[in-house]
Amino acid sequence: MLYSGVDACTADPWNNLDNAGGGYHFNGEDILVYPGAQVGLTGVVVPSMRLKYLRDGVNDFDYIQMLKNQGQGAWAMGLVNTVVTDWATWSHDPALLESVRQQLSAKLD
Repeated sequence: MLYSGVDACTADPWNNLDNAGGGYHFNGEDILVYPGAQVGLTGVVVPSMRLKYLRDGVNDFDYIQMLKNQGQGAWAMGLVNTVVTDWATWSHDPALLESVRQQLSAKLD
């Protein structure tokens, strides 16, 4: 995973997320943290939802790898494939994703 920047904010990132880069415009791109002062947290940064989703994805990867190490890889991937089948096809159902995460976790316990 490579990010060229994590705080490439506009002057007002809480209200203007249009980050132009290389002639393209991607709202929120290169913003993983926001300055905290504007929301009353002086001297700190606030994590973005994008950063939190990246954290969750890394945790998912770790769960799957731990299950593979325990000989449960086929079971884990079968479960994962109920949520995502390839880079372009995945479920948009947050309840399904949470259910799979809970099942992976329970299997590790």
